[in-house]
Amino acid sequence: MYLSRTSSALRHLRNQSQPRVLWIDAICIDQTNLEERGRQVAIMHNIYRFAKRVIVWFGPEADGSDLAMSLVNGIGSKIEIDWVERNIKP
Repeated sequence: MYLSRTSSALRHLRNQSQPRVLWIDAICIDQTNLEERGRQVAIMHNIYRFAKRVIVWFGPEADGSDLAMSLVNGIGSKIEIDWVERNIKP
């Protein structure tokens, strides 16, 4: 199941004009090994903190998910994020 979702994500996130480095937890973490998964989850904050860019893949549109994403986009358009000060303002 992880592989089919991951291959779908890789196809959608592919940048054909330049190489892209991705860290994908479904590939980089042995999902069946609870000890390893626990260690990796504990350091995920560093992975995201030091990333230049974070992309979240929810999967292809299905079962009305476009409505949920439209809602998230609407909410996101009503806030201001100051990345330097790490503040979110309405």
